[in-house]
Amino acid sequence: MSDKTLWENQMQDFIEVLAQRLEIKDLIAQNLKGIEELILVPHLLLHQIPFAALPIGNNQYLADKFIIRYIASCQVLEFCKQRPNIEIGYIASLQYGTVEDANNNLACAAFEGEKIANLYNIPLEKRLIGGQATCNNYRQLAKQVQVLHSCHHAQSRLDNPSRKVRKLGKYASILVNRKRLVCQL
Repeated sequence: MSDKTLWENQMQDFIEVLAQRLEIKDLIAQNLKGIEELILVPHLLLHQIPFAALPIGNNQYLADKFIIRYIASCQVLEFCKQRPNIEIGYIASLQYGTVEDANNNLACAAFEGEKIANLYNIPLEKRLIGGQATCNNYRQLAKQVQVLHSCHHAQSRLDNPSRKVRKLGKYASILVNRKRLVCQL
């Protein structure tokens, strides 16, 4: 049996234990009555937890009870809250791009990128896949699109959260703030 097969076979038991340790049922009962949507801001390695798949009892999962949204940081959440509402017609007119699985080691990131590309009809030339995700290509794509969806590794800094970087390839990363992209080699 391969490591992947073993991992898949143990996943259900793992998420059940995880849900118990997180006390998901109690959390819902005590704090989330009347709530329909959860916005999750996973810190550090918590982004690896499949929150939507956590069992909550009665053959239901967290995603069956709530609309679940993920956001990279509280900073991004605050930025989104301060932004004015956007008209639906405007959203349809935006140019979209993706940066997908820059290190070719995140199968779910590649899947996510493919689904986003299909959903928003993103042409292949507006997608950086695997080794295409270099600093120069990232900068060029960022100039061509209004929305850039990144699904690849990132790295947080506890001492300075504003210095969170997106990992591109083996040796490079991009620091993104509101005004500029900084490539770090």
